[in-house]
Amino acid sequence: MAQDPIADNEAFWPMLKILAESGHGSEIISLLRAKTDPESRVSLGRFTIRELMFREWRGRNLELLVELAHFVINDALASASAIGPDPDWFTDQANIVCYNMASNLAACWNDGFARNRTHFERGRDFAKRAIAFREKLGKGAGPFQLAYWALGVHELSLGETKEALAAFERSLECAEKDARERELPDQLTEDAPFTLVLSHGYLAIARAANGDPNAIRNELEAALRSFEAMRKLSP
Repeated sequence: MAQDPIADNEAFWPMLKILAESGHGSEIISLLRAKTDPESRVSLGRFTIRELMFREWRGRNLELLVELAHFVINDALASASAIGPDPDWFTDQANIVCYNMASNLAACWNDGFARNRTHFERGRDFAKRAIAFREKLGKGAGPFQLAYWALGVHELSLGETKEALAAFERSLECAEKDARERELPDQLTEDAPFTLVLSHGYLAIARAANGDPNAIRNELEAALRSFEAMRKLSP
C-alpha cells in the first residue's frame, strides 16, 4: 500500500502555504487526489479551503479557493454517486463547501481579499447550488436561512435588488420558522437568534435598495437595536 503523503490535515499547512504562494493550484489538487480514502480526501479539501481563507499567505486571492472548491465539490459528488456506506454524507459535504464559498466570496468581510463582480457572480452560483443541495437533503429551516442570506448578499452586490429582496424575504421566513422550532423568539428582541436579527437587517437594506424610504429608519434601526441588546448580554 502506498504511503499517505499527508498524515494529518494540520501537517499539510506548510506545504500548502508554499504551493499557494507559488500559484500552484494544480499541484495542491494533485496532493488532494493522492488521498486514497474518499472521506479523508474531502476532509483535507475542506481544511485546505478553510485555512487558505483564514490564514496569512503571500498573494492571497480568491481565485485559488474557487478552483479548489470546484474540485472538492465534484470529488464529493463523484463519491456520492459511487457505491458507498453513506452517499448523503458526501452530498452534504458538497453542500457545505458551496455555502462556505458563497459566504467567503461575499463583500461583507474585512479580510484583505480583493473582490470584483466575477466573485459575486460565482458566490451567487455557489449559494444557488447550496439551496439545491439543501432541498435534496431535506434540510431544516436554519440551513436554508443561511443559504438564502448568502444568495441575497451577492445579488445586492450585483445590483439585482429585486432578486435580493426576494432572497432576504425567504431568509427571514426560514429564520422565523427555525426560531419557532427551537422555541426561541421569532420577533426582534434581545433574546432572538442572531440569524433572525441578521435576516431582518439585510431585508431592510434590500427594501431600501428597492425604494422603500422607511426601511432604514424603521426596520434596520430596529434590527440594530436588537443586535446591540444581544451584544450587551453576551458574556
